[in-house]
Amino acid sequence: MMESGGLQSTAVFLKADGYDVIEVEDGFVINDDTREQVHFMNATGAIVYELCDGRASVADIVQFIDQTFSLKASSSNDVMACLGALADKGLVVKRLS
Repeated sequence: MMESGGLQSTAVFLKADGYDVIEVEDGFVINDDTREQVHFMNATGAIVYELCDGRASVADIVQFIDQTFSLKASSSNDVMACLGALADKGLVVKRLS
């Protein structure tokens, strides 16, 4: 099933290799030495990033976020936007089936 943002709910992502991830009080700081960039992630973004383990689908991540934060409305659009941003920055890659 195609969701907003062009991602399928069955898509699975993996963290990209080669980044230095530092946990801070309110999320993650990720150093990209190759591009000489630093990425800051809030706590929710850090959870989404951590769930990019090559096993959890987009739908699984949405369900986890919805349940963890007891959301009445689905976080689907926000999770997909987050995954899209992470992929655009090269921090995660879509696993090929």
